[in-house]
Amino acid sequence: MKKTTIILSIIAISVAMTAFTAKKTAGDWTLDQLHSSMTFVINHFGSPFLGKFNKFDGKLIFDPNDLGKANADFTIDANSIETFNEQRNGHVKGADFLDAAKYPSITFKSEKFTKKKGNEYTVTGKLTVKETTKTVELPLIITAMKDHPFYKDKKILGVKILYTLKRSEYKIGAGDFATDAVLSDEIVISYYSEFNQTK
Repeated sequence: MKKTTIILSIIAISVAMTAFTAKKTAGDWTLDQLHSSMTFVINHFGSPFLGKFNKFDGKLIFDPNDLGKANADFTIDANSIETFNEQRNGHVKGADFLDAAKYPSITFKSEKFTKKKGNEYTVTGKLTVKETTKTVELPLIITAMKDHPFYKDKKILGVKILYTLKRSEYKIGAGDFATDAVLSDEIVISYYSEFNQTK
């Protein structure tokens, strides 16, 4: 009788743990770094200039049928900025702009997901650049949510975010670069990413 009780208890615990794990991971997605990009466009004397960040990471919990549990946590390595010129890279990483030695990370932590229409959502959260944190609304578009064509045990989630940031609000740019005489105040950030999930 005692042995039977122990076995039943083990089974009950296993079932409970399995249910908890399934519930926890139902909307969890892992970023596919190889199929994701973070770029930005800023105007230099009115001419568009393209740059990018080489290192970034993100954690995403997303289920369109359960937005109450949706969550996004993204981090950009400020030192990974790429402007395709070493001298300019050093300048942008320095105190005039990102001050990456002092503030190595740019972060976004979501607070709420709101459905707009179709596959479009608004993600409200806190964006931190250098010492400034502001509440922002990121327009998120789900470009794909389907079974992986090559791996039967995986699903794919495509994400697109286009957001315009005003650098003056985050004290990006000092001296001659503090105004829009040389560089535009607005920076258009483009985030395209692919996430994977194990079924």
